[in-house]
Amino acid sequence: MDKTTFMSLDFIVFSSHKTMTQSLKETLNYNGFNCVHAHQPKHIDLTNNQLRELSEEYYKINNKKIKLISVYRDPMDRLISSFFQSLSVEKRGRTEYGIDEKLVDFNESILFSEDINSIMERFWYYCAIKTGVIESLDLICAIYDIQRNEISFQEEKIFTKNELPNIELYVSRFDILKDNFSEGVSVITGHPVVEKIHNVAPQKWYYKKYEEFRNNVQLPKVFIRNMYNSRRALIEIFYPGLFDTILNKTCERYGLRNVPK
Repeated sequence: MDKTTFMSLDFIVFSSHKTMTQSLKETLNYNGFNCVHAHQPKHIDLTNNQLRELSEEYYKINNKKIKLISVYRDPMDRLISSFFQSLSVEKRGRTEYGIDEKLVDFNESILFSEDINSIMERFWYYCAIKTGVIESLDLICAIYDIQRNEISFQEEKIFTKNELPNIELYVSRFDILKDNFSEGVSVITGHPVVEKIHNVAPQKWYYKKYEEFRNNVQLPKVFIRNMYNSRRALIEIFYPGLFDTILNKTCERYGLRNVPK
């Protein structure tokens, strides 16, 4: 992204995969705002340093701060959604070593040719390779030298505005935003909007299989503990004081009931 294009932006939806980024971008653009979305700066052809430097210039040139939007989603829910998104566009959904093939006909998907146990094995692999993937909010903190305890969230507001050096950061929680989407975007824009919802699970051809999988998937509790412990600081922002309760409930729901011999 060149400097001129960046200076013309109103918003950047800078949020992790499967957190309604496309719906936010499309809704803002449809309602007259200039918005792009990215999970990492490279998705808008910028490095971390370039994003920071352009944000500083934006403030100086436009006499206002660039607005960043980021949504936090429960790690297990997000990973399952991301896993199915991968399987909907690639034959093996990045669950086997090597180059994957694009899925041309959804009838050829392994979601139809393999049973739940086989798909669950692929999910374990997917979890393993995604373990080190950083959340977009963590990346924002690193790029702009923000301490996580500087970020506040009040769920009754849907989106909470955080005034930070050179940026305005609007944060929300996926489950709240999903149920109050138009109202949430209106908080950011300051007036009512027409929503444009894109790329959500109920619209997908694999939704029935997705729901079946969510209701039956199990994985080793060590996977779950590692996944949630690595995100503890963010969980404390969006679910203050509830980390242990959330971790225990997730282990109870998704943890393997019978340890493999």
